Amino acid sequence: MAQHSISDIRDNLAAVIHESATEPVEIIRHGRRVAVMVSPMMFDRAMEALEDKADEAAFDEAISGETIPWDEVKKELGLS
Repeated sequence: MAQHSISDIRDNLAAVIHESATEPVEIIRHGRRVAVMVSPMMFDRAMEALEDKADEAAFDEAISGETIPWDEVKKELGLS
């Protein structure tokens, strides 16, 4: 992962944006990472992966709850 200081980015913004198209770029201030620049495609993929994980967790939670036997459901709906 590439690293650039804020002042370097200020002086070379176009080049850093170009670099972020192929790999994440860490933005450093006073020796500490303060942000990461990524391409829109990489950001979209990361967001989709997070949404997929959230969907999986919601599904797991939904199926782990209390269930009602099918015969009871049919009886309540007047189908039996």
